[in-house]
Amino acid sequence: MTIRVDGKTAEALNRLAEATAHDPAWHLTRAVEAYLADQFEAYEDIRHAVAEADAGDFATDEEVENAFASFGRPLGTQ
Repeated sequence: MTIRVDGKTAEALNRLAEATAHDPAWHLTRAVEAYLADQFEAYEDIRHAVAEADAGDFATDEEVENAFASFGRPLGTQ
C-alpha cells in the first residue's frame, strides 16, 4: 500500500519517527487503525440512531425541555 502526504506531514512523521523507537510505517499503521476505529464507531452510532428513529423512539417534548434546562437555560431562550 502507498500513501501520499504533503511535505509538512511527511516532515512531521519523520521527526516523530526519529524521536521514537518506531519507523514511519509503524506510526502510519497506528494512525490508520485509530482512524478506522473512530469511523466505525461513528457509523455504528448513526446506524443505531437511525434504527431508533425508524422505530419511532424519539424524546418527548418534556425530555427535550429537561435536557435544555439541565444546561441552565429553558428551551427557546438565548
